[in-house]
Amino acid sequence: MLAVIATRGRHDALVVALQDVAHQLSAIGNNLNQIAHVLNGGRSADVGQTLLAVDNATAHVRSLLREIRV
Repeated sequence: MLAVIATRGRHDALVVALQDVAHQLSAIGNNLNQIAHVLNGGRSADVGQTLLAVDNATAHVRSLLREIRV
């Protein structure tokens, strides 16, 4: 019974973490959309912050995938 509870707790934590990642990826998508809008308007844009956010989200997703596979 304790193993089931521990597994469920881990599952719940992973679900929350994946929901957080989905939210972060949505925000990144919005940022990329804004950058595309600026660039399509002929202006320049600083993409450094968005690239950093993408890198951080990618690392977070990879970390979660490693946890799921264990």
